[in-house]
Amino acid sequence: AVVFDEFHFWDFVAMYWRRTHLFDIHPPLGKLILLLGGYMGGFEPGDFGADQIGKLYPSPASFVSLRQTSAFFGIFHPALTYLTSRALGCDFVSSLTTGVMILFENMILIESRFVLVDSQVLFFSQSSLLSALYLWKQPPKSRSRWVMVLITGFLAGCALGIKWTTLATPGIITVVSFFGLFLPTSRLSIKECVAAAASGLSIYIFADWVHFALSVYAGMGDAFLPLHYQATLIGNKHYDAGAKRKPFFPDLFITKNVQMYNSNKSIKLRHPWESKW
Repeated sequence: AVVFDEFHFWDFVAMYWRRTHLFDIHPPLGKLILLLGGYMGGFEPGDFGADQIGKLYPSPASFVSLRQTSAFFGIFHPALTYLTSRALGCDFVSSLTTGVMILFENMILIESRFVLVDSQVLFFSQSSLLSALYLWKQPPKSRSRWVMVLITGFLAGCALGIKWTTLATPGIITVVSFFGLFLPTSRLSIKECVAAAASGLSIYIFADWVHFALSVYAGMGDAFLPLHYQATLIGNKHYDAGAKRKPFFPDLFITKNVQMYNSNKSIKLRHPWESKW
């Protein structure tokens, strides 16, 4: 049955599958990863719609591969926690203890079982921090340091490409790296900071490019986008069979991200299911 925010994320994946345009307040990478996992696992949405929590899925093919994708990222959380603890200088016993605590953490177990992006958020946030810890131990101007610069930037970009709420981890990495605070043997140079930013931005932009490339039919949230883009969506009232889209991607990228920011900023209500803590 449909559980919690599968109500949203299952439908988002199904829209991508059906090549229907969609808009969400979160960037598209996490949903695209679910789509890829579903494609590899035989996902078949049919004409089902996850429009009600508790609604029964019509067949295993309509949800199992998507939940397996979430679980795939979830299985790495304990190991990443252990490795991060070791990289911070903790001994074997304390590092193993923290890993085991994450292994049995109830909320992480739950969020890694369903069609959600939270397991991906944790995976890429943890991975970027772990990569940064390795980066800060590399000698300046070495090849290994440049490799870790690019990997750290890429992983941080993946985290931001799933949810902007992950900004805290890349933000801390940036401040510590640029100012050489606490952990690094030496601060990163301007060139290294620019390279890390470019690496992260590349995956963020690529996910948006795929998002628009998959959109063939008119759908949710296309009305605020430029008319030249709406003209390329089948079923849109401005549809023009001769319209071209490719030259306008930078315009679409900026417009979409500004709208995401405004939509997030306009949220005033508290979540009805939030914890009292």
